[in-house]
Amino acid sequence: MNLLTLQDDFKTLDFDSKEKIKSNNLKDFIFTSLLLHDEESYENKTIYINPLFKSNKYQVFLCSDEFTNFFFEAFTSFCTSKEETLVISKNFFCVYIEKKFYYFKELEYELSPKKIEDFIFTYLGIRIKKIVNINHNELDEIYGKYSNNKSKTTLININRKTNHSLLYFITYLISLLFFAYGFYFYSQIEQDKNIQKQKQAQIIKLNEERKRMYFKSFHKDFTLFNEYLRDNNLNLITFKYKGKNYTFSISSKAKKPIFDFLNTYKKQIVSSNLKLNKQEYVFHGNIVFNK
Repeated sequence: MNLLTLQDDFKTLDFDSKEKIKSNNLKDFIFTSLLLHDEESYENKTIYINPLFKSNKYQVFLCSDEFTNFFFEAFTSFCTSKEETLVISKNFFCVYIEKKFYYFKELEYELSPKKIEDFIFTYLGIRIKKIVNINHNELDEIYGKYSNNKSKTTLININRKTNHSLLYFITYLISLLFFAYGFYFYSQIEQDKNIQKQKQAQIIKLNEERKRMYFKSFHKDFTLFNEYLRDNNLNLITFKYKGKNYTFSISSKAKKPIFDFLNTYKKQIVSSNLKLNKQEYVFHGNIVFNK
């Protein structure tokens, strides 16, 4: 039996990106976006991601507990064809593509189907082919029927920690040790020195591979960067990043905090510009955290 996440059980946020985020960087991108939007309570939430594959947008769902399904996944039964389908109720609407959930939006006030269609085309670039209206009083009955569905949510839960790289590394290391033991057992004693040299070479290779596989989290660097600004009364005006290039703007009513900042991050800053703007100092710069 499914435990449905209802509308009051979760919060949604939409994030834009200039380009499609690679899967191994997606978790870091979401955590950084949550921090930039002052969503500090996410650490105690279960976080689900819904990549909007027809654009460079990502919808995030935050809920207190880990549920089996979200209530809007109960409406897939209304999608009888692969057409782009819009499901509208009193205080929300959902979009489905090829009989699968694609987008959810909460409505603060009632809108006409035409205005909702216009919003979907402008924001998501999707033309709706079919509209289904659901009476608010029918929802409990729909949820009751769907509760017997054993399928799990199609959203991505990024709280579940999986590290396939570490698993591959351990498997490779165990295989190597078995090989080294077998080779040592069946070799002649006088070949012991050569075996030791081979083992040392393999260990060096493994260390190099481990360094290559290591990913330094941008989220950690940005958190320290943001904490420094807050502790030193510096205001973060803008912050953008593309690849390894990060541009930002900060401000202060005095020069000293900015000069202290420059001294602290002088090895990471690659360009800078300081101006006096409306009785405050504004500093523009480029920074490379991994430099």
